[in-house]
Amino acid sequence: DELSAILVFLVLQLNREPHPNNSIANFLLQRASNSSTLSTQFFWTIKGMESTDAEYSSYLQAYLEMLLRCRTPPVEELYAQYVVMMQLYRIGVQIKYLQGNTRKHALREYLTSLKLPSSFVIPCTSIRVKDLRVEGCK
Repeated sequence: DELSAILVFLVLQLNREPHPNNSIANFLLQRASNSSTLSTQFFWTIKGMESTDAEYSSYLQAYLEMLLRCRTPPVEELYAQYVVMMQLYRIGVQIKYLQGNTRKHALREYLTSLKLPSSFVIPCTSIRVKDLRVEGCK
């Protein structure tokens, strides 16, 4: 899709818009809600900008909420992806300061207790994941 090539620039342009409900946002949301590739790229581009642009953070949050309200199959898949990523992020935060075997044991315990969707796509690739085999981890 040609839009993928310029999506980042269009998202950056959203920062110049005076209102969150504008023609660029509506166009991007409509296209992203019907494409797994675009929804993923749009979502993670905005998530990356959220922490760097405090002035427009509330607008960026509004765009994410509008996208997640679409409830189309690509957006449902994106939401499952986000839930998994947040669970993994929380595990990283929880074990960050643990050392040695304590850290390893805690990581195995947290990963074993994850509530994963039946399948999901990893954000950086198009690989579909069905399970996490913690017992195989070293």
